[in-house]
Amino acid sequence: MSVQYRAVWQDDRSDLIDTGRAVFQEWINSKNIELEVPSVGVINNELCEVRVDYVSEDNIEALRITLDETPENKNIKQRWTTIVNWMTYRNNGWVWIDIEWVSDSISNQPLIFAPGLTRMLLDLRIPSTGYPNLGPQPLRVESEANVDDLIKIIFDHDRSIPVIVFSVDQRLDTTQYMKRVENVARRLAGCADIRMLTKQTQDQFDKLMAHIYMSVFDGAVRIYLPDIDAYDPQPWKHRYIRSRHLPDDPLKASDLIVKRILPRIITHRPPEIYDTTVRRLLAGQNRDWQELALDQDGVISELKDEIRRLGLELQDQKDEVWIAYETADESEKEISILKNSINKLENRLRMLKINPDVIEQEGEIIDPPSSCMEAIERAQVHLEHIVIHPDAAQDIDRMDQNEHFALWGKRIYRHLQSLDAYSEAKASKYEGGFMPWCQHSGNMYTVPPKFIAMKESESVRNNQSLMEKRFLPIDKAVDPTGQIKMEAHLKPIEGGGMQIPRIYFYDDTRGNTSKVHIGFIGPHDLMPNKSAN
Repeated sequence: MSVQYRAVWQDDRSDLIDTGRAVFQEWINSKNIELEVPSVGVINNELCEVRVDYVSEDNIEALRITLDETPENKNIKQRWTTIVNWMTYRNNGWVWIDIEWVSDSISNQPLIFAPGLTRMLLDLRIPSTGYPNLGPQPLRVESEANVDDLIKIIFDHDRSIPVIVFSVDQRLDTTQYMKRVENVARRLAGCADIRMLTKQTQDQFDKLMAHIYMSVFDGAVRIYLPDIDAYDPQPWKHRYIRSRHLPDDPLKASDLIVKRILPRIITHRPPEIYDTTVRRLLAGQNRDWQELALDQDGVISELKDEIRRLGLELQDQKDEVWIAYETADESEKEISILKNSINKLENRLRMLKINPDVIEQEGEIIDPPSSCMEAIERAQVHLEHIVIHPDAAQDIDRMDQNEHFALWGKRIYRHLQSLDAYSEAKASKYEGGFMPWCQHSGNMYTVPPKFIAMKESESVRNNQSLMEKRFLPIDKAVDPTGQIKMEAHLKPIEGGGMQIPRIYFYDDTRGNTSKVHIGFIGPHDLMPNKSAN
């Protein structure tokens, strides 16, 4: 048995227990289950069973109703279990709903929806304290005041549920956009706060959140997890789903979002009163070995749920990596196209200055390299201001066997282009080094400083065996021995194992050759550091 859905909220109505019992009866009637919910005990028919437990002690009162359903299906055996707890202590009350599911078919993965019971209970909820917006309808963010309220909610330390914010998708009309958001709100009723920005408010939200990289725009969706530190928000933890990855079909789009957040929702802890008192009252104080065995079964079931949740989260992270690589690959293609366009425009301007009546014909757009080997071969032919030593390329075939080789090839070539453009700038009397050039020149071939290391770490520099590997081949016009120490290197890919590419270079732009020399292009593990060892 595994938990598929969990909702926990506070409801401080004085008649919470009686209302809960009545609503549960109304709910099963709406499902055409012809059973009368007993005060306590068990009642059943061929397809379902209802169990009722009730306890009270001092100022504590608790009602648990469990519905087991076994749908008729000749091909698949499965069981759905809905467990609802209503708990009160003095003037405070809580509702906790779990849905569990078990099947003999591992390929039978159902679509998870909040039960109608959740929506019925939320309609009657009195949120005198606790979180105000639990659905089942999304909240429209229509004014500046709504935006301010949303940001306050996102950074509220008492928030225990995720906030999911939708931005306007220009590909969809208003009705389609609304259906997408409503589908998610209906499926996550009781366990998430769903907000939808409008064309009028998403720009304001973007301005207030962009500086900490926590915004959402262009039809994307962001999932803001609880407990965000405003001074260190760690935006990468709060999943961002781009519009291009959301299907137009509202149900399919909602399924993608729901699957990403449910593994976290089902780990929501029950109210403290349950752990401290209600659990004991429901289990009873005089238990025999059979009841203890059932308790152990419950612990094992919880552990299995946790293992499943972690497995889903791991798969989620793998999906995120794939999306990130896919996005990066698309970005590299776009960068290449834009650079081609800039080059053509610059050529046009040069020609117009020479002869206004002559406009250069359109040149052919050259696609970016599609592998690491192609990147190096193309650089050797087309990049005139760098020298790639014949022995520099190492284990390139191994890098091209990686599933992300196409992106790696594009990145390698772009970083070599950056060194080439820098070397050309030095020939035109640029005085600074490579890092300042990337930071301040404004040249379109610069790379972000985070991909550059101009020297090795102290742990590498103080390790003789590691530094020996940094003595790399170079043109004898630079060093008569044909080798020189190279610490400066480029990191075209950050993260992804020891197979990721590294480029080591030596800046001789003020030396005999007036060029940048490449002494190594290959996998990271051939140039190890202390952590790699």
